[in-house]
Amino acid sequence: MTQAISPTPVAPPGRRLSSKHEHILFWLLFVALLVGLIWFEAPVLGKTYWEYDEGINVIKAQLVSEGHWPHRDIWSDQPPLFTLLLVVAFKIFGSSLLVGRAFLLFWAVVLVAGTVWVTAQFSDRWSALGAAALLMLSPMVLELGRTVLIGLPAVAFGTLALGCALRARKDARTVWP
Repeated sequence: MTQAISPTPVAPPGRRLSSKHEHILFWLLFVALLVGLIWFEAPVLGKTYWEYDEGINVIKAQLVSEGHWPHRDIWSDQPPLFTLLLVVAFKIFGSSLLVGRAFLLFWAVVLVAGTVWVTAQFSDRWSALGAAALLMLSPMVLELGRTVLIGLPAVAFGTLALGCALRARKDARTVWP
């Protein structure tokens, strides 16, 4: 007579976080990523390095704040939105290279946050945090997050636009929000 082999009992899985605790953990890690980016980038905002377009962008913003207009009074090979936003930052915080670089650090934070938003719509929020962490490790993102150049804000706006389009599609709307 053969004896039936009973399956070995499986140990109960580890305790999972409740949905509320998982949500809190996600937001804590998300904020920690953003604070980490700012903490890493802030000390080098005052560093001297060579990037001639940075000076051109700062000077264009200073000239616009004095009443000159891009494409009419000032040569510019770029659309005026970046320059106008930089002018607003200069009017609020003062006109300096440090303020311009801090403004770009703000856009780096927007880019990381937008990446989390877009990735979470494709996958889950933990994958989104991973995507943001990988983005923050990119040397190009780190450099563009502290130089007064148009590239990073343009990509950040594009990321936010993609997030809005995905959200509108998910909600089956033709207009967002």
